[in-house]
Amino acid sequence: MTIPVREGKAVLGVWQSVIFIDADSCPRDREIMITVIGDAGKN
Repeated sequence: MTIPVREGKAVLGVWQSVIFIDADSCPRDREIMITVIGDAGKN
């Protein structure tokens, strides 16, 4: 999944959102990994 970010906020449309749904019935630890690629401070 790619989510554009501008000025530290996700750029989403009016009806867009990012959600996580866990449909697994077994409780277990989860890990979410986020990688940010870009030019900090570039206009």
